[in-house]
Amino acid sequence: MVTRAPRSAASATPATEAMRRLFLHQDGFAIATAFSGLDAAGALEPVLAGRAVSLGDMAAGTASYPAVLAFVRAGESAGWLRVGPGWPGPGTPVSLAAAMAGGAPLTELYVASHRQVADRLRDADWADDDSVVSAAAETLAGLEAARTRVHRSGALTEAERTIAGFHLEGLVAAVVLPRLAARTGEDPPGPAYSSVLRFLGFEDGRDGPTRLGEAGTFFRPVYGLIGSYARSLLAFPDWLRATAPITPARVNDLVDRRLNVLASGAAHKSYFATADQLVRRLFDEAPPAAQPRAIVDVGCGDGSWLRRTYETIVRTTTRGKNLERFPLGLVGVDVDRRALDVARTESAGWPAIFVEGDVGAPRRICSDVAAATGYDPEEVLHVRAFVDHNRRILAESVPGIRPAPAAVSAPVCTDDAGRLVAPEALEESWREHYAGWRAASARHGMVVVEGHVLPPAEILSRRGSVHALAFELYHSLSGQSPLDWPGYQRVVRSAGLRTTTAPSTYPRHHVPATSIQHLVADS
Repeated sequence: MVTRAPRSAASATPATEAMRRLFLHQDGFAIATAFSGLDAAGALEPVLAGRAVSLGDMAAGTASYPAVLAFVRAGESAGWLRVGPGWPGPGTPVSLAAAMAGGAPLTELYVASHRQVADRLRDADWADDDSVVSAAAETLAGLEAARTRVHRSGALTEAERTIAGFHLEGLVAAVVLPRLAARTGEDPPGPAYSSVLRFLGFEDGRDGPTRLGEAGTFFRPVYGLIGSYARSLLAFPDWLRATAPITPARVNDLVDRRLNVLASGAAHKSYFATADQLVRRLFDEAPPAAQPRAIVDVGCGDGSWLRRTYETIVRTTTRGKNLERFPLGLVGVDVDRRALDVARTESAGWPAIFVEGDVGAPRRICSDVAAATGYDPEEVLHVRAFVDHNRRILAESVPGIRPAPAAVSAPVCTDDAGRLVAPEALEESWREHYAGWRAASARHGMVVVEGHVLPPAEILSRRGSVHALAFELYHSLSGQSPLDWPGYQRVVRSAGLRTTTAPSTYPRHHVPATSIQHLVADS
């Protein structure tokens, strides 16, 4: 089950250990969701019994073939399932990984713990953070019992027991910690918050923070990456038992956008810093008259990146010293009206205008921006982070799913009706999307930060240091479509785009989970 032992807490700094737990906690929520979903579909028992079962048979009792695929892929990324040839076709065999021969009781603990948290939170008032946290705290006794059973298991290595314990903690960590980060005002958090922090080892018995807890304060909002999807993740098993398919609209209706925006802003700061260097270069290499008149951030959220980029240009470039002669405008575009309201409030006093728009409609965005601001599309630089994969997929899904060609990446993606989008159709959708943006941003191009799925073996080898397992699970069923790095590079080239410098990729010495590039038309 484990390909390498995790770094021990004794050898790690509090900050690196807190970050490791962040990744393992989010993995745990995703894995528990996956196995609870497979159990609800009746697909888990035969696999745990040691039989090879086809994907088609695993999904036979559900209306959501893509959900079964997403859960199986999470199990493979965790090292618990082995997936044979033919993915994502229904004839693909799935079996228990050899290293998990004694893992059936552990899987049952994950399923039971997920069910316990889901049952307790089902009737919580999700509009009231304190209500949600209080309900989560009431599950701690059961989770503590499950964690104790894991740590006493003679069938697991010490490394396996450590990871499994953190996985179980994730079922409350991902719910509570982003809500703690989102608290405003001077009122101290109530006892329910403290009980969860003690359970996680972030507070001691006197309600004071431990060194690990102090270091982990920085990561609390980042838990919202998966925590904003918690309500949907807890509902998946019930949805698998129903006769209606799981659609992206159903998933997204339950997403907490407030936590999602907070998490994205906190998690992406280092990526923004790298992207800012690309933007700064564009404002240094050409005379001011030839530079963009405005920066347009599509998917601007609360507008924080726009403001940050403006400050960078003002402080560090010649354009910043000539703004009276060559003013620089800021335009934020987002499909979420609530995000735009926040952006307008946060950007009061800045030279910023905000426009509603969807990244999947580049011509419409350019037209609406021009109408609202007077900027010609040829005069603006587009920037955006992690939004190109978050658009409606218009490519036709294929009812009879064939095995993916070897050259085509095969993440799980669903269309509006909850049907699987064939891998080749997914890449074609991306190509058409970027071809549209090539035409819309021909002169100054676009600075793009994009996330990528990773092969399951790569996720397993980097457990505790990458967000990819959870990232792929909640993206798969919410209508989002991140590609792997090779597939993304194919799309960029086939859409007639090129990079002006070598891409910045993270991590630098592994298959990248994130890339940052300045893309322009390849003339």
